Amino acid sequence: MKSTTEKIMIYSLVGMLQIGGSTAMVEASAGQDDSNQQSYAQQEQEQSAYGDPERREQERQEKERNAHQGKEDQRHSHEMKKHRGEGENDWHERQRHEQERHDGNRNRIAHNIFD
Repeated sequence: MKSTTEKIMIYSLVGMLQIGGSTAMVEASAGQDDSNQQSYAQQEQEQSAYGDPERREQERQEKERNAHQGKEDQRHSHEMKKHRGEGENDWHERQRHEQERHDGNRNRIAHNIFD
């Protein structure tokens, strides 16, 4: 009886090891990929956004704001550089005025007041 119990315990352990090993292989295989589920969720979210006119308007305004912000940042970085033949004092004075102008433009862009 003792040997039968030992055999049952050994075969049970071997079976559990096989199941555990095969489960690990299945999880690691390339066939099990969550990207399909993620892409489906993204598509569903995009479709619901296109169905909502208010959401579309928000996205349009955000794209417009980002475009204006990019143009303002480019203009600002160009204006902050020292011009050829410009003196140090004039350059620093122009930088101060440019920084004030830039801050005002960023505030207008943030509040959707475009020139």
